[in-house]
Amino acid sequence: MVAVRYPIKYELRPRRLAPGEQYVWLSLSNVGEEPLTDIEAELVSQDAAQIEVTEPPNHISSLPPGEGEEIGFEVSAAASTGAYVKLQGERDGAPFRWESPRLELEVGETRAAPPEKPA
Repeated sequence: MVAVRYPIKYELRPRRLAPGEQYVWLSLSNVGEEPLTDIEAELVSQDAAQIEVTEPPNHISSLPPGEGEEIGFEVSAAASTGAYVKLQGERDGAPFRWESPRLELEVGETRAAPPEKPA
């Protein structure tokens, strides 16, 4: 699901993961009017025992207005938890910090609801 939190349009996928090591991909676009530069992009797990991000932050040298970038993060997934994206860099020469809202990452199959008791 693509979302916007000014000045970033973003999508993290996949949001349903198999247990084990794999990559999740982050698409970022600058929908603002100022260039973003020297950006450190980090995926932060809210419970590293459930989903561990096994790589250091990615570096994006420049993200001009209207342009996008796709970056990968290697994760080790054991159970569902939330995560968020953190960006730090410069916007038009001034310090810039941005965080996404919580993004749910589901691990494994969706469990079926227990059967209802007969009436």
